[in-house]
Amino acid sequence: RSGFFQIQEGRDRKGRVIVYNSVSRLPSQCKTETMVRVMYHIFYNMLSSIPEVQRHGLVMIYYDESKGGGSPKMPGLNFQMTTQKFFRILPLDISTIHLCLRSSPGSLAVHNQVAQIALKLLSRSTRVRARLHYGSNLERQYQLRGYGIPLDKFPVDTDGNIRTEVQNAWCHEYLETATSTIRQQQQQQQQQQADRFENNNAAVATPIIGGVWETDILLGRGRQVQNHPGNVRFRQFLVDHVAEYETLYRSQKRQACVDLTNQLLANGARFLKEKGKDVWVVCDTDEAVGKVLQFYRTRRRVR
Repeated sequence: RSGFFQIQEGRDRKGRVIVYNSVSRLPSQCKTETMVRVMYHIFYNMLSSIPEVQRHGLVMIYYDESKGGGSPKMPGLNFQMTTQKFFRILPLDISTIHLCLRSSPGSLAVHNQVAQIALKLLSRSTRVRARLHYGSNLERQYQLRGYGIPLDKFPVDTDGNIRTEVQNAWCHEYLETATSTIRQQQQQQQQQQADRFENNNAAVATPIIGGVWETDILLGRGRQVQNHPGNVRFRQFLVDHVAEYETLYRSQKRQACVDLTNQLLANGARFLKEKGKDVWVVCDTDEAVGKVLQFYRTRRRVR
């Protein structure tokens, strides 16, 4: 929210994603661990999923937004060291870094320190592509434009004012797209489950012709039912998921049993119950799920 890291809308002239960074926006009370989690989410979860980043790498812009005669804000030593380690193991290529420093009297020593910190984040092959821009906001942005950086969506205007209308706009668009994609996937999964349930329920009370298969799961009691090959595999399948099942909340366990039932049905298993001597019919979905629930309830009581 602070805008310490921003993914700028638009690309440079080579089609590379632009990441904007301003230490001036680093929250004073923000812990180093919190910022590392934020950077991990931005670089690993968001940027690594963009094909252009994998092909062309990133362009990073460090921009000094400080005003007046003061020196730019410097992060603490712990944050500097942690950030250096983070970028050294980053599995993304930083193609170019632009250091945009504001000119002010007596700021040379501080600017040298800023440049050293920024360059230490990069590999040796990337350091040769570092660019230093020095001057006012207008001068620095004019220099950036010469390197193909679009200024119409730049987070700061030429007077040094933060452009709130573009701050984090790309991130909001990304999250909306990601949320929409997840929602569509969930709807597809729900529709697939509904189709399986419908197909399974359509076969209810249909006598099995040609006998019971070894992959079938039989409902009932007795040694013959328990020793049926399909029931043996059924119990082993559920045992393989015990550890995962026991970590769930009570409200999540029925849905987990529904998912396990769907996996068994998708693999060709049928849940059958006896409707007379040597006559078996396909169970409805609720009965099949109940068989899975019964297994876990019985296992818990035995323990």
